[in-house]
Amino acid sequence: MYYMKSELNDMSDKLKNKSDRLTEGLAKSLFSGQTRPNELLPTEAELGQRYDVSRPTIRNRLEEFANYGIIRRQPGQGTRVLPYSEWNILSEQVTSWISQYAEDDLPFFHETLKFRSLIEPIVSAEAAIKAQADDLMHIERGIIGMEKAVEDPDFCFEGQHYNEWDASFHEAIYRASRSMMWGHLAAVVRPTLLRIAETSLDKQQLIEKSLPAHRQVFEAIRRQQPRRAYDLAREILVLGAAESNWKDQFDDAEAVIGSVFGFHLKNNDEDQE
Repeated sequence: MYYMKSELNDMSDKLKNKSDRLTEGLAKSLFSGQTRPNELLPTEAELGQRYDVSRPTIRNRLEEFANYGIIRRQPGQGTRVLPYSEWNILSEQVTSWISQYAEDDLPFFHETLKFRSLIEPIVSAEAAIKAQADDLMHIERGIIGMEKAVEDPDFCFEGQHYNEWDASFHEAIYRASRSMMWGHLAAVVRPTLLRIAETSLDKQQLIEKSLPAHRQVFEAIRRQQPRRAYDLAREILVLGAAESNWKDQFDDAEAVIGSVFGFHLKNNDEDQE
C-alpha cells in the first residue's frame, strides 16, 4: 500500500504519542509513589493493552527506565522497582520527571536541597575564582530579570516568571565555575529548583529577604571574592529553607557542612565587605 508523505507523518506522530503516553504513564506512577520500591510493574501484556503499544515498544521504554536504575527486569519474575537509592536522580531526564510528578513525601526534593546546600556555596566560590566576562553577563542577566519581575503584578519580566529568572541566575553560577561537573549539573538542578521555589510558604517575604542577597552574590563573584561568595550563597539557602517545607533537610546538610566542608575555603579574600 502506498502512503502519502503527510499520511506517514500522521502515522508516525500517532505511534510516537502512544509511546510517549506509555513513558509518561510509567514515570508518573513511579515518581508519584503510586508504584513503590520492591513492587512489580504491570506485565508487558497489561501495559500493551492499557497503552495500545507493541511489545517491542514496551521493552524499549522499560529498558530506558532500567538504564536510569529505576527498575530491574527479571526473566520469569516480572519488572521490579528498585530502591530509591539506586535511581539516577542526577540525570536530566530523571530530574525532569521528579519536578513533574514527585510528591513531597518522597525523598527526591529532600535530597536535592541537601545536595544544593552542600555544593552550591562551593560552586559560587569557584565561580568567583574562574568566572569570565560572558559568565558574569549571564549571572547579571538573571539577577536583573529577578529585579524587574518583582516590579510586575504577575512577577513576570519578558515572559518569564520570577522563579524562572531565579533558576537562570543559579544555573549561570554553576556554569561560571568553569567546571565540567558543575556545568553539567546546572541543567539537572534547574527543574527541582523551580519546584522547591513554588513550595515557598511566603513568596513575597522570601523575595524581599533573598533578592538583595542574590545581588550580593553576583557582586562577590564579579569582584573575585570566593569566601564572600561562599558565605552569601549559604545565606540564600538559609533564607530559602526557613521559608519552605524543607528546613529539616537543610539543617541536616548544615551539620555536614560544619563537620566536613567548613575548613575547605580559606578566608583569603582581599576585601571582605
